[in-house]
Amino acid sequence: MNLTLFGETIHHALDPNQSNRKMTLTVKELAEELNISRNTAYQLADQKDFPSFRIGRRLLINRAMLQEWLNQNSLPQLCPT
Repeated sequence: MNLTLFGETIHHALDPNQSNRKMTLTVKELAEELNISRNTAYQLADQKDFPSFRIGRRLLINRAMLQEWLNQNSLPQLCPT
């Protein structure tokens, strides 16, 4: 499934089976994981329903909640018949 936001298509790149991963992502890591621009990642993080939070000046994204957010905000790909 893919999600299109701010004119960019986000491909689900997160693998929930990789337990050795960090619990949070930085905005730069979010952009790399989802193959989107850093600007788009910041726009996502500014949305009220997006799972981001600040610790001091650092903007972080909760990885598990991000996967849930992607699942809830994605539409299944329609295959032409």
